[in-house]
Amino acid sequence: MARMDKEEKCPFCRSPSPASNEEVIKQVKKRVEASDAQAMTNLGGFYDEGLYDLPQDSAKAVELWRHAAELGNAFAYHNIHEEDF
Repeated sequence: MARMDKEEKCPFCRSPSPASNEEVIKQVKKRVEASDAQAMTNLGGFYDEGLYDLPQDSAKAVELWRHAAELGNAFAYHNIHEEDF
């Protein structure tokens, strides 16, 4: 049986889950700076929907998705084409 921790941790870096929206965005942007295509796709979605206290900004979302798609993220590519409709 797996041990259940009281505090959720990131499966990649094992750091505690962020406690605030600001911390979420800080962690995601750190991964974006490291050219993490999935983080770019996620951050694009946050901007597209205006999540985590970010302003809703479709142009910024598409910019992030394009970069993620160039890095091979198929979901980002899909999001770009969804914006065309």
